Amino acid sequence: MAQAPDAAILLYEDFNACALPAGWQVRIQGDTLAPLWYVGLAQVPDAVDQSIDGTCFFFIDGRSGGKQAPAHVLELISPSFDWSTFTEVECRMNIHFKFGDQDVLEVVATDGLQEHVLARYDNFMTNYEPLGSSDNFRFRADLAFLPWTAPTRLIVRYASPAGSQGRYAGIDNIRITASGSGAFALREAFDGCGLPAGWESETLSGPAGWSFGFVPLGSSAFYQGNSMNGTCFTFFDDNAQGDAAAPTHIRLRSPWFPGTDFMEYELTFDAIMRYSGTESFAVYLENEAGKMIPLFAPEGVR
Repeated sequence: MAQAPDAAILLYEDFNACALPAGWQVRIQGDTLAPLWYVGLAQVPDAVDQSIDGTCFFFIDGRSGGKQAPAHVLELISPSFDWSTFTEVECRMNIHFKFGDQDVLEVVATDGLQEHVLARYDNFMTNYEPLGSSDNFRFRADLAFLPWTAPTRLIVRYASPAGSQGRYAGIDNIRITASGSGAFALREAFDGCGLPAGWESETLSGPAGWSFGFVPLGSSAFYQGNSMNGTCFTFFDDNAQGDAAAPTHIRLRSPWFPGTDFMEYELTFDAIMRYSGTESFAVYLENEAGKMIPLFAPEGVR
């Protein structure tokens, strides 16, 4: 797969003009009086520097309507951008979300007909330090995994149920860059919350295999949320098997893909592993003769 030498900037907004930029929209559903939003510096009592990086940003005050406010959804909607000719489409932004009550913040991509959740922030995925303390999420997602190639918009969605008094959220430094040309030999985000068609899950030994979906509440693997980015993924929870469980050996195999169609192949993936000292995790490339070539074998993170 050939790579372009320079990345193209498809969308960039730092909100430093301190006003809603041209082409951006704010849409409110439900209660249209309670939601308070503005582009500027935060006017809340527990803000240290009043913004994420000392400059203006998009701010939502979830406390403005009080606990008696009816349910409402506030959406910040970006201009449309076309990424169809690229194979890497990196979306980045800074997010500060201070959870309160039942309010939720989501980052969503849409082609106008369907939506895809890129990240979710809630009581498990929240910032704890005051605004301006450098405690913010550095959101990153590869939009090339979206199940469409049509022109796309980003939606930052703040939802507050009836009777919920949230706190606040801030968005800044949205940047979408694209690069790469070629074709995908294989692409899977596991957002279907089950074993994808053509994939194989093998349990060679031990009491359990791969799970698909979200880490259940109460699991020791539940840490600042129930997945890596707010959407379904595949995972194995060794702690849930108990100390007396037999040793586990599991595999997840992708569908076969042609290995001679391109001069160059590139593999990218997201992974996390926490271990007690004896577990291992590895990614292999298998050819039709059954030869296994190791590509990635981390030592793990305690």
